[in-house]
Amino acid sequence: MAAERRQFDPRRDFEGVSRFLVGLCRPGNRDGNWLQPIWEYAYTHPWFDDAAVRHVGIWEDAGRIVAVATYELKLGEPPEDADEGRRKMQSGPNFRPELTIVAVAPNGEFVSYAGLGYESTDRYAYVEPVATDPDYRRRGLASACVLEGIRRCGALGAEIAYVGTDKPLYLSLGFRPQFVTRRWRKRLVE
Repeated sequence: MAAERRQFDPRRDFEGVSRFLVGLCRPGNRDGNWLQPIWEYAYTHPWFDDAAVRHVGIWEDAGRIVAVATYELKLGEPPEDADEGRRKMQSGPNFRPELTIVAVAPNGEFVSYAGLGYESTDRYAYVEPVATDPDYRRRGLASACVLEGIRRCGALGAEIAYVGTDKPLYLSLGFRPQFVTRRWRKRLVE
């Protein structure tokens, strides 16, 4: 393989990285999968540090992305304009408004939320983000939102759902750990 490394270009590489991650995903992969919706979620998150994309490397062979690596990408500070942040988060190609589930209190306030992504090629759902107003926790609202989102993804054809944590909420809903991701480091200069 004559792969060449270059810097990630946000204007042209988002879709290529997405296709690479979809092709890389293998159910049961014990080494871990970096799922396309995780990439999309991180990339469209309102706190994503756009300046950090200089740390993303792309390796191409004959114009096809064959590897992607990131180095300490961090979330930046929350944006002043929350509406703009929501627009950015919802700008990814797998965002579907019908997979955004909100629980509403009797007074009309939005009190719990679950956003899901659906990747149709490998037919999986990804659960993220999930949040509940602290005054409404421990009432089953987050569980209800997540389960409704999973049901909707199943109706679209999803065969499996992923979430990027082992928090008790997800374990109580039947999610089971599949792999652990570890970051390794080797100091080259002392």
